[in-house]
Amino acid sequence: MGNAFVCESVFENQPSQGVAVYCSDGRFADHFDEFVTQSLGLTCCDRIVIPGGPAYLADHPGVEADGASLLEQIKFMVEAHNLNRVILIMHEDCGCYSHKLGYPAGPEQQQRQADDLAMAVHVVRDVCPNVSIECYIALIDGDQVQFQGGQV
Repeated sequence: MGNAFVCESVFENQPSQGVAVYCSDGRFADHFDEFVTQSLGLTCCDRIVIPGGPAYLADHPGVEADGASLLEQIKFMVEAHNLNRVILIMHEDCGCYSHKLGYPAGPEQQQRQADDLAMAVHVVRDVCPNVSIECYIALIDGDQVQFQGGQV
C-alpha cells in the first residue's frame, strides 16, 4: 500500500456534541470549522457537508429526493449519536443557489437563504422535535468571514 500518512492531531474518543449541516464550498471550509469549534464550542461535531448545505430542506422543485436524503441523514445522526443540537449554516455567494436553484448571488439569494433556513427549522423539528436548532449565514467581509444568526 505504500507509505501511510500519520496525522499530528491526537485522536480523542469523545461523543459528538451536535451535527452541523453546511455547504461543501472549499472557500469556506476552514471558516466553517473554526466557527463550529471556536465560536459554538463544539470540539467534537458530526458534519454533513453537501453543495448548498441545508438548502435541500426547503421546497425547491427538482431536489425533493436530495431533501429527503438529507433529512434522513440528520435524523440518523441525532438518533444514533444521541444528539440534542443541530446547526444549519449557509453562506453568501453560494454556487448551488446560483447554478442549481436559480438564485444569483446578491440580495435575492440572501433573502431566499433566510427563507430557506426558516423552512428548514420546521422540517428538522418535525422529525427531531427534541433538538435545539441553530441557523447561521456566513457573510464575506473583505478578506474575512463573519457569521450571523443563532438559536431559533
